[in-house]
Amino acid sequence: MLDVPHTLQAFRARTHENLLVHDSGGTWCYVPESCVLAAIHHLERLSNVTPKSRAGNPDTSRKAAAKARRCQGQHHRAILRALRMCGQGGGTVLDIANRTGWHGSEADGPSPCRPLERHEIGKRMSELVRLGLVERTGKERDGFGIYRLTRKES
Repeated sequence: MLDVPHTLQAFRARTHENLLVHDSGGTWCYVPESCVLAAIHHLERLSNVTPKSRAGNPDTSRKAAAKARRCQGQHHRAILRALRMCGQGGGTVLDIANRTGWHGSEADGPSPCRPLERHEIGKRMSELVRLGLVERTGKERDGFGIYRLTRKES
C-alpha cells in the first residue's frame, strides 16, 4: 500500500492518462480526470503539515511559524531516530524526549538536533501520524499515548 506522498506522485504522473479502477461490483471503470485532480487536491491538503500562522495573528506568531518550518525536518528525523531506539514496543513522548539529542554509537550517527521538549515532540507526532510514518498503538504508559514506527519507516 502506498503512503500519501507516493500516492500523490502516482496520481500526478497519470493525470494525462485514463485511470482505471475496480468498482464495488468488481468491474473496471474509468475515473474522469476531474475526479483525479480533485483527489490530488484533497490529498495534498491532508498531507500538508507545514507549520502556519493565522492571518490575524501578531508578527511574533508568524516569526514562530517560520522558525518551526526551518527546524521541522530536523525534529522529524530526531523523533524517528528516537522511536527506532525505543524498539518494537514503541514509546511515549517522554521516552522519545529522553532519546532525542542522544549521541549514540557511530552506527546511529550523530543526533540531528538538540534534545527536544515534550510539547515539541507532541506537535511533530501529529504531523508524523498524518504522513503515515508513525502510528498510535492505542495503549498508554504513565498517562501518555504510545507511538511506534509504521512498517514503511522501520
